[in-house]
Amino acid sequence: MQGNLLIFDLETTGVDKTKDRIIQFAAIVIDTDHHSIIDSYNTYIQPTGNYVISLGAYFKHRITPEFLKDKPYLNEVAPKIIEL
Repeated sequence: MQGNLLIFDLETTGVDKTKDRIIQFAAIVIDTDHHSIIDSYNTYIQPTGNYVISLGAYFKHRITPEFLKDKPYLNEVAPKIIEL
């Protein structure tokens, strides 16, 4: 395999893709030729508007709305995510 490989993980407010939101994005970029990590990025994301973190999601990632209050919004971190 040649080139780079992006591996990412999301944490969300729940599992309903029609209403739940991304609250954490983490990724690494691997150079598959040299088997090394060439970039990484991890950020928490404050959803816009009203939202609820489901109990199931909270028990998985332990992220609370209070923790997200001072975190950037998706539109602020989207350029870095796209750059990856």
